[in-house]
Amino acid sequence: MKWVLATLLMAALYPVFVVYRQSLGHKTEILKSPAEWGAAYEDITYRTADGLTLRGWWIPGRDERAVLLLHG
Repeated sequence: MKWVLATLLMAALYPVFVVYRQSLGHKTEILKSPAEWGAAYEDITYRTADGLTLRGWWIPGRDERAVLLLHG
């Protein structure tokens, strides 16, 4: 019975551990820009209503369709 309780406790705490581990603020530096892949691009910056600065690249497409990629 103790192993069942231990297993349930680990199963409940594992997702908390994963979220905590990924939210420690590990910053990865982007070492390549779209220019290194031969893409035309512009650096863009947006300021949110709560004061957060979002930075990214605008890579124009061939038609009116768009893809928004968020990471991190």
